[in-house]
Amino acid sequence: MNNYQQVLHLNKDQIFSIHLLLLQNTNQIISSLNIDSSFIGLESLILNSNQPDLLTALLPKLICLPRLFSLVIGTWSVQKDLGDTYRLIFNLPKLKYIKYTATKPSDVDITIPLPMATNEQITSIEYLIMDCLCAIDELFAIISFTSHLRHLKFLNLTNRNVNIRNIKPITLSNLTHLSIHIFSKMSFNIFENLLVK
Repeated sequence: MNNYQQVLHLNKDQIFSIHLLLLQNTNQIISSLNIDSSFIGLESLILNSNQPDLLTALLPKLICLPRLFSLVIGTWSVQKDLGDTYRLIFNLPKLKYIKYTATKPSDVDITIPLPMATNEQITSIEYLIMDCLCAIDELFAIISFTSHLRHLKFLNLTNRNVNIRNIKPITLSNLTHLSIHIFSKMSFNIFENLLVK
């Protein structure tokens, strides 16, 4: 057992926050973390990595954490489909805050294929900050899982051709903060429809 494994093992119940920057040996490090329900005090996890399969390996392990309220993810990889990643995030039962940044090369088109959520799939997330490309229909699918939102910030709305009339309206009755950064051309009519929906 190396030093950091020993520190983790002896202090699992006292650790409040973990911040990981993983650029190499990612799978080895994640498997040695052995995240389980004995991390009874872990409330915050900040994860930055360039490994696209890391989230698929790590996020299912986080479900057992009884107090994981905050998750910050920063990735820079060539992952084209973020739908599975969002599904795994939405399975975290205690999560209140999620910030997800997915930086991509300019030649990769990211999609977030998610269906609209059912009542059983609604999460406890109240703060959602998204910094990854998404189209309006994908944004509404994500919001359908997070209807308890108080704070919504999205930074990269794409101009992918979507028929906004096909999107069903969602009521966010707890929403008090909305921040929208639109870097592509968008007509005022589309913007108005986005707010009305």
